[in-house]
Amino acid sequence: MKRDLLQIGRDLISGCERGFQDLLKEAVAEREYDAIVPLTNVAKALRELARTSLASGSKAPDASPAARSEKRLRTIRAKGRPTPQRKRAEYPKFYRRNDDLVKVGWSKREKKEYQHKAPQPAVRAVATAMANAGQDGHIVRIDKLLPLQHGSGSEVANYQVYVCMAWLRNAGLIEQQGRQGYRLTDAAGFEDAVAERWERLATNGH
Repeated sequence: MKRDLLQIGRDLISGCERGFQDLLKEAVAEREYDAIVPLTNVAKALRELARTSLASGSKAPDASPAARSEKRLRTIRAKGRPTPQRKRAEYPKFYRRNDDLVKVGWSKREKKEYQHKAPQPAVRAVATAMANAGQDGHIVRIDKLLPLQHGSGSEVANYQVYVCMAWLRNAGLIEQQGRQGYRLTDAAGFEDAVAERWERLATNGH
């Protein structure tokens, strides 16, 4: 049976669009506001691409020689020059400053770095809460951890919980399960792995 290649292409693009929708939800949940607009633009572009370029019977127009030449020129100019997309791809970064976990992000609007911090007791509190809630492969939503308290009884600021969760994900200790939440990658050795990664964390931002 002959395959409908156009439909396969539309399905692939729809899958990509759903992936960006999940990223948007994550950006909102983790207050990565600088990422929301570019992610939204890509999702819209994917939807428009599926609607127009891959519509039945549509045919992409051939680029003129002048247009192809201009495209090649832009590509040559762009090589070796860091783009905003490449710059943002380097973030977030994490390091330790004394007993604080520091998350370094990139502000698209202000075109500079920004920092969020969480003290080590907050890191331990989040790790313990995830270890308890994530046993037996359970998926954990961040909002179900809130409000969260230190061992001393004081409350961990919500933004600090998000900073800690972002680091755990970046370190490969938890993985996101779509919109459902997060799962421990190794429940049995999770807290030991957190302590080991904390010790290995760079102590400067470079």
